Amino acid sequence: LALGANPITIAGFMDVAERDGHTSFINDAAASSLGKMFVKYCLKHKLPLINIVRRQEQVDMLKEIGAELILNS
Repeated sequence: LALGANPITIAGFMDVAERDGHTSFINDAAASSLGKMFVKYCLKHKLPLINIVRRQEQVDMLKEIGAELILNS
């Protein structure tokens, strides 16, 4: 179900963002499946994204997939 729901969720995020004129994003719980998918989407479309995680190993994992702006809270 996650593989089917997550892309639809991201499409919904982007639809609302485009409609409302947003140009950058904050990704809370960025190490989740949806969060990682959002990182990849934003990288592909060159959209600014701030990612928030709770542990250093999550920071490292996000860096491995290309995330640049990561806040370890």
